[in-house]
Amino acid sequence: MQNPTSQGLAAALCLRCQKLLLHPSGTAPQLEAMTRVKLDFLDQLGKFWELQGSALRIPVVDGKLLGVYALSKVVSSEGGFEVVTKEKKWSQVGNRMGYQPGKGTGSLLKLHYDRILYPYELFQSGVSLMERNAPRIF
Repeated sequence: MQNPTSQGLAAALCLRCQKLLLHPSGTAPQLEAMTRVKLDFLDQLGKFWELQGSALRIPVVDGKLLGVYALSKVVSSEGGFEVVTKEKKWSQVGNRMGYQPGKGTGSLLKLHYDRILYPYELFQSGVSLMERNAPRIF
């Protein structure tokens, strides 16, 4: 049997949980919406690669699965793949994603972005993969 103090603490915690469930502060729905957006993004990315005849395989970077959605958002906020590449901001992208500097992570992120996300980004913008891979004649 519990002592009165632990019963009171349990009741208080239970009451706080009920208040949180009954009157959310706004952050829970925002987190839920972000989760839905992230899952929708990953679903669309997976379907894109399925239509290309490939399975989407999330690479491991620094011992963890790469946050593909986070990578997409960080690169977008830095101006997009071409700007980040031209201005050599891949290390900065890695830092913003929480990776330790100096491990070549920036180059690895660029490689993964180029292979996984950039073709999808081009598809979303209406550029075909055939156009992207066509030799440039000036």
